[in-house]
Amino acid sequence: MTDVERKIRLTRFLREENAVNRMQMRSREEILYGSGKGSDVPLVYEGYLEDGGYKDVRMHRDPAAGSVMGSSFGVRMVLAVFLLGAVIYMDRAQTAMNGHLVSEMIESNLKVDLEEELADFVNAFNGG
Repeated sequence: MTDVERKIRLTRFLREENAVNRMQMRSREEILYGSGKGSDVPLVYEGYLEDGGYKDVRMHRDPAAGSVMGSSFGVRMVLAVFLLGAVIYMDRAQTAMNGHLVSEMIESNLKVDLEEELADFVNAFNGG
């Protein structure tokens, strides 16, 4: 086998693996977020993409009944608005815990988290 043939096989393998990963991500997102519509994305992949040979194992659900969990976006949005309102209220009312303003405590925790995430992000590019 020549170098060119090995490179072609490797490229083909990487493309197939990429396609499999994309299919798995879509199916997991559908399970996690519940799109509410049926998808043609298989949950289990076996075979080559060119042949179309894959084992199709899907979650069986009744389309008329809708998804069991439904979308949780509305609940998360209401919770986020409620928490934001609570923080704004505590900031205006100058609510304190252990001698510190609650809004300042939240702000300092967010800054620390952001600085740590930024440091990790920069270190990932610097090879550290």
